[in-house]
Amino acid sequence: FNYFNYNKVKVSICWYKYDSEHIPMNDALNKLGGISCFYQMNFDGHPYYESKLYSDINFCYSKFSSILEKKNHSKINYQIITGYPGLSITDEMKKSATKIRNDILSNGAKKIVCVLDENSLPDDRWHTGHDLQRDNYTKIISSLLKNNKLGVIFKPKSPYDLRKRLGDDVNLLNQALSTGRCYIYDKLVDNKSHFSRSTPIQAALSSDLVVHSHLSAGTAAIECAKIGLPTILLDRENDIHNIFHNVLDNDFIFHDWESLIERLNKHFFEDNLNKSFGNWNNYINFFDPFNDNLASKRIGDFLSYLIDGYQKNYGKISIIEKAIEKYRSDWGDDKVIES
Repeated sequence: FNYFNYNKVKVSICWYKYDSEHIPMNDALNKLGGISCFYQMNFDGHPYYESKLYSDINFCYSKFSSILEKKNHSKINYQIITGYPGLSITDEMKKSATKIRNDILSNGAKKIVCVLDENSLPDDRWHTGHDLQRDNYTKIISSLLKNNKLGVIFKPKSPYDLRKRLGDDVNLLNQALSTGRCYIYDKLVDNKSHFSRSTPIQAALSSDLVVHSHLSAGTAAIECAKIGLPTILLDRENDIHNIFHNVLDNDFIFHDWESLIERLNKHFFEDNLNKSFGNWNNYINFFDPFNDNLASKRIGDFLSYLIDGYQKNYGKISIIEKAIEKYRSDWGDDKVIES
């Protein structure tokens, strides 16, 4: 309260709802007549009560995501449907992706698969564990070593300790890298002490197919699918209540690497090419009803309406009502959900 009061803060914007810190922040702003806003960073496929949110405004991907917050018993006054706000593809990213792709193809690969992992912790009570994560590397690498036409790109969520977590299987990774048909995003940036923070999109741009190896954390899969990259999901955790299982056909979701690789080989290397394999065109609007890459602009515009209201010395309720009215006028009544 003292911090917001001293700095005359009236509008806050944040995405991190995974601990309790945002609750006193929201309370302090309310006491000061301010407005707390959240935007959805990650996709959740079913309710997570530990992600319960307290906020005046929540910018969310879709109607489904807004319903999910209600199921979490979140305390939100208005939910504003904006679409997915995280896409940003630069010419530099495209240039880098093209170079990596050409290098892999020049070593004999005909098709390239991008594998996105979801990190691991040593205690599998709190995460998937290292053994499950190692399979995301060893299974597809074994296929690469048998098939000279296959290329693989790995995008680890946490690259800095990946080799340690792989244990003895790091030898298999090194063998794959030595073929020239495998690339992994684990390089230091400019010889500094931090690793490249490349996005999943950066890695996926070089590929013909994206494999998101954890259905229960599917944000990156949606991101890749939104830009038209064929994308499939692996659900070894058996997250059967996830909305992906209700929306996507079975051919988008696999429960083990063996069946996924078998399907992949038929698709790419046995004259069984199916243009609908991994194609989300018929499904993406469920996750992002706009699908126009303007979500960040919509969020920014809405925030500008709020700030403009304070500059005109309106009260909090009036400011929110005017912003809501403007947003409805621009994007439709169905894009505003009142709690």
